[in-house]
Amino acid sequence: MPSLRRAAVVLAATAAVLTTATTASAATLDRFGYAIPNLAYQSSTVQSANLRAADMMLTAGSVVRTDVTWDPAQRSAPNFTTFDSLARNLSARGLQLLPQIHTGSGGTYKIPAITAWRSGLTQIAARYGPKGSFTTAGWRPVTAYELWNEPNTVTGNAGGRMTPAVAASLIRNGADALHSYASAHGWRAKVVGFAIGTQSIDYLNRLYAADPGFLSRIDAVSFHVYMSQDPSLPGGAAYPRRIRTLQTVRTWLNTHGGSHVEIMVTEGGYSGANGSRPLNVVDELQQASWSKAAIDWIRANPGLNVTLVTPFNPVDRGTVRYNGSAYHYDYWYENLGAVRADGTAKPFGSLYRQLVSSYSP
Repeated sequence: MPSLRRAAVVLAATAAVLTTATTASAATLDRFGYAIPNLAYQSSTVQSANLRAADMMLTAGSVVRTDVTWDPAQRSAPNFTTFDSLARNLSARGLQLLPQIHTGSGGTYKIPAITAWRSGLTQIAARYGPKGSFTTAGWRPVTAYELWNEPNTVTGNAGGRMTPAVAASLIRNGADALHSYASAHGWRAKVVGFAIGTQSIDYLNRLYAADPGFLSRIDAVSFHVYMSQDPSLPGGAAYPRRIRTLQTVRTWLNTHGGSHVEIMVTEGGYSGANGSRPLNVVDELQQASWSKAAIDWIRANPGLNVTLVTPFNPVDRGTVRYNGSAYHYDYWYENLGAVRADGTAKPFGSLYRQLVSSYSP
């Protein structure tokens, strides 16, 4: 395997000053994990492979962000038997669950009634939050809750019915329900809003037009930042997939009533594969070095107030062959991992473990 010294190309840290209208909170990024989609619903073979990858890359207290869902036409809350099993698996590894909560079934998102949404969220907090009914050895109660997933893309816009106004209402009501429940039971909930696909300033503007006060209800806004270019390239609204666009996002938040709001990157990263590949996939060494450079740039700019990074999908599937097109989505998706399909670590997998160990408290 190539030397990690070659993989870990370190960009010079430049302390960029964010130009904002108000003073924002600041925090040096020190929380990491992995986003593993639908972990509770995976077959035992696939789930075991993902958890082995987590064991390879994460340390005690690291975050696993995964779906916690239910069909509002069938249930009033998730099937806790299913998610209790997942919680026990995470606890055995000392990992912290970040539930990514939405409603639907079979990959189809369904917009819930507001009262049912508030009730379901309260039941989740009552089950998995501090003083909740679930417990097991090593359990870390859930205090942060990510509400919905990509309302601005076909993934989570419920067939186009999830308008910015509907999304803002769901997040506002969900945040109010979780904050109220937590306060009544002696703890504080951190509500993370939206899981926006890309760093879309346009979508933020549409949310603000629908509800100018939406940021006052939440504690963090999450984004999905999938990259394929050099992280040293400048950002801006025209570049929603470049890491330095986080500066543009921070400025927008600060000037729209969100100076208190944290930023979380709850999906993203580089797809990496050697040999012939499409333009949206880099080679394995670049996946490692550019990922580190992106993380180091965030850490060099605490004024961004980015508090969590969880790359997406730890294990490559290895089932799709490159078809020769310029942008091959399936091939890109299947090579986002830090661990190859055969269970060996890619350069990024080995490097990420070092970063998590070095940068976490």
